[in-house]
Amino acid sequence: MARRKQRTETSTGDAPKRSKLEPAWPSAPVRNPRYCLYCTNHESERQYIVNSYGLYAIRKIFDALTEGQELEPSPLDPERTVCFGDIDIKSDELKEIMAHKYSAEEEAWELPVPYPQEIERFLHGPRMSKDLGESTTVNEKGDVVRAPPKPKAPKIDRSKFITVQSLAEEIGIDPRDARAALRKAKVEKPEGGWLGDEEWAKGIRDVLKKAKADLAKKGKK
Repeated sequence: MARRKQRTETSTGDAPKRSKLEPAWPSAPVRNPRYCLYCTNHESERQYIVNSYGLYAIRKIFDALTEGQELEPSPLDPERTVCFGDIDIKSDELKEIMAHKYSAEEEAWELPVPYPQEIERFLHGPRMSKDLGESTTVNEKGDVVRAPPKPKAPKIDRSKFITVQSLAEEIGIDPRDARAALRKAKVEKPEGGWLGDEEWAKGIRDVLKKAKADLAKKGKK
């Protein structure tokens, strides 16, 4: 018995419309990535790197990352990096991404799983631990031996220390610019975050005062 011919027409007799969207994602070896975002959450020490083939797709990711936020160019890399809060987003194609206007079909397109979940985790996930808590080794018999977890570090009473936030307010510099200046000056971030005692704060004040003067020369209040 001959197979029934599948209908290729719509109920009106017209041929079905094909999507005009170019592929969203890379696919080796025929489609290499064309756009990439490098995202850093300095507060939680999380990083998120994502790429796409379609310009509309990377713009959707950018919008999901920055929705409702007031963006400012990074004082360290204003051409390729924007900041909000403790988050930096960098791309070599930043201007092209931010200038893109959606077509009607692109506007209706939604980010598929797992991108929304990854973005939520990057923005609001808990602080990343540098200590994985446990490690494994292989003994002479080839058996995996799991080492006992290391004890958790005691919680720090932040009220007893001076924070970069308070120093920034004291000197009159935006806290984000303050943290950027400390990273630029290669100041090592304390284990408990950007805070320390009065002796520590003296050196931080010097860095922030210089950063404020440099920003004033560039015309940034």
